[in-house]
Amino acid sequence: MPQAAERKALQKGLLKLNENMVTLAELSELAIRKAIDALTRLDGEVAREVFTIDQEVYGLQLEIEHTCVDLIALHAPVARDLRTITTSLKITTDLDRIGRYAKDLGELTLQFGPSARGVEPELTRIREMADTTKTSTSSCAG
Repeated sequence: MPQAAERKALQKGLLKLNENMVTLAELSELAIRKAIDALTRLDGEVAREVFTIDQEVYGLQLEIEHTCVDLIALHAPVARDLRTITTSLKITTDLDRIGRYAKDLGELTLQFGPSARGVEPELTRIREMADTTKTSTSSCAG
C-alpha cells in the first residue's frame, strides 16, 4: 500500500477511535446521571435502564480496544498517533469502571426498594459526588 494511502487509512482509524471515545464518555456520564437519579428517587425502573447502558459501555469498550489493537498492528503508528492510541486504551478502562459503578448504584437502588422511602434527603451528598464525576467525565468528552 502506498504511503499516502497508508496514512489516510490510519487517519480514518484514528477518527473512528476518537468518535467512539466521545461516545463512550457520553454513555458513562449518562449511566452515572441515571444511576444517581434512580438512587435519589429510589426509582427501580431508571435503575434498570442503567444496566442496559452499562452493557453498551462494555460493548463499546471492547470495540475501542479492538480498534486500538488493529491500528497498532496494521499501521505501526509512532509519536503522537501511538500516544493517542495508548491513552485511549487507558481511558476506556476508567470509563468502563464509571459504568460499572453506575451499575452498582443501580443494584443498590433495587436493593433499597420502596421500603427506604424517607431517606432521600440523606442521599444529597451522593448527588454532590456524582456532579463532580459528571464534570470530570464531560471534560474527557471534549
